[in-house]
Amino acid sequence: MPRAASATWSDITRSLGAFGETFAAHALEKRGYRILDRNVRLPSGEIDIVAREQNQLVFVEVKTRRGNTFALPEDAISDERMSHLEAAVDEYFDARGLATGEPYRIEIVAIELDRSGRVSRFEIIGDVGLR
Repeated sequence: MPRAASATWSDITRSLGAFGETFAAHALEKRGYRILDRNVRLPSGEIDIVAREQNQLVFVEVKTRRGNTFALPEDAISDERMSHLEAAVDEYFDARGLATGEPYRIEIVAIELDRSGRVSRFEIIGDVGLR
């Protein structure tokens, strides 16, 4: 009899991350953001969501955690991750032929799920990187 495939920790976190990014994109749209790109892969790293709010580009890093962890989602943003994200933003401008002087900001979306898998916290932490 074949054994059922078991999910690895990597599969679970990838699935949780995909859920968080989709939830964040919809929530941002409801707040007036226009989603331009998602999961943009560049040599320096990935940008989860690229959006426009009013006249400004917004680069969004989404962090999703289950409520039974001891750290907040936003605590996962290290200085190294911010450096990679800022480099990816520069590469995004180059790859899209955008003016490098165009104003933008970097935001973090923190999502926490309760034990039943429902969103218990959704927070936009704005202007963590601004030019």
